[in-house]
Amino acid sequence: MSFAVSLPGLRQAAEGWRIEPAGRSRLTWTMAIKARPLVTPLMWMSNPVIRLLQRRALRAIRVHAET
Repeated sequence: MSFAVSLPGLRQAAEGWRIEPAGRSRLTWTMAIKARPLVTPLMWMSNPVIRLLQRRALRAIRVHAET
């Protein structure tokens, strides 16, 4: 599954989810974001928070998938 979004401050944003059989299932989550010049420094500063949120989301998916 993949999709693109349009948000203020971003030139382009897209996500892709791929689930493959690999013994157990394997989830690959790809994000691509191209920010406008004024937003780029904010994106760099918020990167640790974005990574934390992604880890939490992936952990929740894993817990849900294992039940």
